[in-house]
Amino acid sequence: MGKVYRVSFFKRLLDSTGHRTDACQGIVEVRGATRDDAVEHARHRFAELKGITRWSLYADYDEVEELPARKRTSRSVWKNSLSDHARYA
Repeated sequence: MGKVYRVSFFKRLLDSTGHRTDACQGIVEVRGATRDDAVEHARHRFAELKGITRWSLYADYDEVEELPARKRTSRSVWKNSLSDHARYA
């Protein structure tokens, strides 16, 4: 059946003072046999949802979190704003 992972995608940006800030571009929750399988699936899903060919065109890096059973939601979840990310982090 596999474990459930939350993969958050971030873009490195400069704020108005020239300091680096990382902005969440979206979150995908996926099930995978392994962490690597889940990340690969999430990257493909992220690209599909953004309408691009590669996830790295829209984000610079991703962060992965294994979700405990009580936090699991539906099969696939998409969050598209920083406020949504903060609520689920």
